[in-house]
Amino acid sequence: MAALEVDFYKKKLVDATMTGQTSNTTRTLDSLITSDINTSSDKILNNPWRGAEAWHYYILCQRQLYSGQFKSALKTALRLTDYELDMDPKKIYTLVALSAYYNKSYK
Repeated sequence: MAALEVDFYKKKLVDATMTGQTSNTTRTLDSLITSDINTSSDKILNNPWRGAEAWHYYILCQRQLYSGQFKSALKTALRLTDYELDMDPKKIYTLVALSAYYNKSYK
């Protein structure tokens, strides 16, 4: 939902800029968000969909494990390790361990 709101705000800001109808409120919000983006350490507003991608891979990996597609589950779990800042690393590496075990990839 947050990602949709950020996208909605960006679209509204672009539409207002294109038509030349920028108000003081729009300019103020734009400067606040720009300064927030520049000062935030995790840059969540730059890519708000990253959390949704992480949960997608998490659910996909679980689905693959339950359906017996262990090799695909391991690949998905390893892809999920790129999202450590967006999800709990304990959840991620638990799926990696389970996928590796069922895939018989013990190394």
